[in-house]
Amino acid sequence: SYKAGDVVMVKPRNVDEVVQEFITLLGWDPNVIFTLKQSDEGCPLPSDLILPSTLHHVLTYYLDIQCVPRKYFFELLMNFTQSDLEKERLTEFCSADGQDEVYTYCNRVRRTSLEVLMDFPSATSHIPMCYLFDLFPVMQPRAFSIASSAIAHPGTIQILMAVVNYQTQLVKARKDRVFVPVGWHH
Repeated sequence: SYKAGDVVMVKPRNVDEVVQEFITLLGWDPNVIFTLKQSDEGCPLPSDLILPSTLHHVLTYYLDIQCVPRKYFFELLMNFTQSDLEKERLTEFCSADGQDEVYTYCNRVRRTSLEVLMDFPSATSHIPMCYLFDLFPVMQPRAFSIASSAIAHPGTIQILMAVVNYQTQLVKARKDRVFVPVGWHH
């Protein structure tokens, strides 16, 4: 039951095209099955992640591979690269003096983690799969206003959402996340 002003939390998923692009870029097998083991009692395993799971499932439904990366992402990448040029750039991004550069490169244009990986091919080609959960955050549910009436549409929730298309300075057009897996039309 719901009333005026209520919201429903919807967990997004990554678009199949983006997931496939990620898997291809890293050269990983999408059907690899893995499990997670708790190594620290203070850090419990994610309760909503179905284990064992395939890499494709985790990338589609769980990890936010399209987020704008934070400083820690660049610090980890620095450890994987074998290119002096990439190491120099990543070191600059991680320095106090390089924060304006990171903002211009990443935040201002909303460059995604996947797009950053494309710009650092040496680091990308050496990322061990065991660092996946360190590099990428878990996708968080988003709140959507319930637009339907419980009286007029009992047992059904209709949400109000806007699809926003925008131009960035990046060359390639983006495919964003899907918030409602089935039954939405534009």
